[in-house]
Amino acid sequence: MNLAVVLALLGRALPLDSSAAAPSRPKLVVLITVDQLRPDYLTRWKSQLTGGLFQLTNEGAVFTDGYQDHAVTETAPGHSTILSGLWPAHTGIIRNSAGVQDTAASLIGTSGPGASPKRFRGTTLFDWLKAVDTTARALSVSRKDRSAILPIGQAKQQVYWYQSGLFTTSRYYADSLPTWVQAFNARRLPFQAANTTWTLLLPDSAYKEEDNEPWENGGHDILFPHRLPADSVRAAAAITGVPAMDSLTLLFALEGVEALRLGRKGTDVLAVSLSTTDATVEFF
Repeated sequence: MNLAVVLALLGRALPLDSSAAAPSRPKLVVLITVDQLRPDYLTRWKSQLTGGLFQLTNEGAVFTDGYQDHAVTETAPGHSTILSGLWPAHTGIIRNSAGVQDTAASLIGTSGPGASPKRFRGTTLFDWLKAVDTTARALSVSRKDRSAILPIGQAKQQVYWYQSGLFTTSRYYADSLPTWVQAFNARRLPFQAANTTWTLLLPDSAYKEEDNEPWENGGHDILFPHRLPADSVRAAAAITGVPAMDSLTLLFALEGVEALRLGRKGTDVLAVSLSTTDATVEFF
């Protein structure tokens, strides 16, 4: 799936209810976080942007000199601040190693470290929406547990992340996976990535940097194309390090929007976190 096309779908505002009393309320608030997407990339590579990324940069408000106002910019502290407006010192999430780990909140349908927002303090945008409209709902999806959990705070909503080839959640949120999540997992899409390759989208001449940095990936497999393992289980694990993981996450989020019929009643929230590193840039 083309990432720019998916971003366009996610970023497109839903029609406002013309019958609602002024001022009209939005039907769906969409938050997309992209780890390690430096703001200057949007201008540096503007000539190569198409579809959704082009629409966001061309029609949206873009701040190329915006910063998080706290020192620790690891994933967990950053995601705890995005929709809460609080510094990490106030959310209680001050580092990744003391983020969402929770042995009492085991995963559903797969093995892996338990996780919950038990350390998070305060409220978030979703809590404020819910206080005004009890029908408000949220869907938060990420490859990482902390990136899915923390933007929503302690609210027990639809929160899912990737683990061992599946999208799952913990028993903090539910005791079983809903039918639409089970159906998505049953397609075993990550396992079908076995023996596939990650290749450059454009010709070599379109990229300014040479493809030979020895510090990448511990000095192993640093040149394109990159081939995923032939073993399906290993491929499902390795997919987290290539752009196909973003496409998979977005596909899961879009199917969740349809299954849950988000944006059809009150003001709902969709939060999607992409990529695999730790710095964070936000799109609203």
